Amino acid sequence: VMCEVLRLHAPAEAIVRLVRISSSIQLKPIFIRPSFLPCIYQQAHEDDVIPLGKPLKVSDGQTTNAVAIQKGTLVLIPMHAINRSSSLWGPSAKVFDPSRWLSNTAGADNQNDSVLPPTAREIQGFHHLLTFSDGQRACLGRQFAVTQFKAVLYVLLRHFEFEMRDGKETEVERAFSFLPRPKVKWEEGAAFPMRVRRLEG
Repeated sequence: VMCEVLRLHAPAEAIVRLVRISSSIQLKPIFIRPSFLPCIYQQAHEDDVIPLGKPLKVSDGQTTNAVAIQKGTLVLIPMHAINRSSSLWGPSAKVFDPSRWLSNTAGADNQNDSVLPPTAREIQGFHHLLTFSDGQRACLGRQFAVTQFKAVLYVLLRHFEFEMRDGKETEVERAFSFLPRPKVKWEEGAAFPMRVRRLEG
């Protein structure tokens, strides 16, 4: 459940940075956060060429395997889109399906033993997700966030039952602030009212 929530509902929509880091490149972090797109930005100080994972057709109809960038170019990595890409995650990419993380072998601890598509397993990062980014500039708080997520989920689901205030058909949309929050559609603010009942025993 945790991995599927992190896949579909990453708190940051995208990260803007240089994909390929070489000795000739220095990165200068800059902080810009449009209200509709929570992002982390960085800027290249030198010209470089970014290799692509698959050929891309450009405006003149030709295909290319790399993209040249000039000094000062911001490169956006759409983590939210990659985590939901049907070309990577299959036709159910946009569907909440925790069973995709189950192992082929009962009790297997190796994340590569899961039933994830081979294309998704090629993604680097925490459990093949880009939710926390990856590499030298991966989220420093990842382990704390994951531990907190598991602990809260474990306690809440064992002791409480949750349901939508207005029933299962309630329409939910995303409210954008510093981090995106769920909200009831057509209502003001980022409130998400629920009915909570303590489980007996």
